[in-house]
Amino acid sequence: MTKVRDRVQVDVDSVDVGSAATADALAAVSTSEYEVQAIVEHHGRSSTCGHYTALGRDGSAWRDLNDHRVKMLSPRDARPAASEGFLFVLAWDNAHEYTYSRLTDAGVMPLIQSAAGQLGTTSDSIVGLMLGAAVFLKGMGGLALAFGGEACGTVMLMLFLVPVTFFMHAPTHTGPGSLERNFDETSHLLKNGAIAGALLVLWQSIPAKDARSGGELAPRDSKKRR
Repeated sequence: MTKVRDRVQVDVDSVDVGSAATADALAAVSTSEYEVQAIVEHHGRSSTCGHYTALGRDGSAWRDLNDHRVKMLSPRDARPAASEGFLFVLAWDNAHEYTYSRLTDAGVMPLIQSAAGQLGTTSDSIVGLMLGAAVFLKGMGGLALAFGGEACGTVMLMLFLVPVTFFMHAPTHTGPGSLERNFDETSHLLKNGAIAGALLVLWQSIPAKDARSGGELAPRDSKKRR
């Protein structure tokens, strides 16, 4: 065996793997473009000996990982464009692609695509709108709880939590796949169920408003006394 020493030119912010992916893999996401998260390199003249190091993305910067020695790349090398790497680790470039893939797993993408056709838009736009709505409900709901708006915050967080739990971590996502993935999905499902239960308890403890006097009555689950 001989080592191939050709340097690989790569745009670390956008790698299109469409020509190498299967049709089933491409159908699960809305784009075939990925970000490079890490590059494993081999140093040495022979394929049977040498040393391995890696370049790893850290936010917008890159780190050189060499055994226990870790250093930031200089600004000149902050965006590796050529490498003798033999392994490139790719990842989705944003939460939109993750959401798209989960909706596909949940079997609701045909409904979204049908709605997009009727509305004269694209499924990507609808998925983006759903993601934006989820971020808005989660953020504003949390702020409402933090600043005394328990009723509004509880409703907004429940509107966020229920569809996210169903689409992202439903039992249909578990199955013959890896044990780690099944454990992860089940953990998220149980965690979201616990949060939903806590929100329901909070909702029941919020005093109701007396519409006639503007004063507060007992909590919602308390019975009025004659």
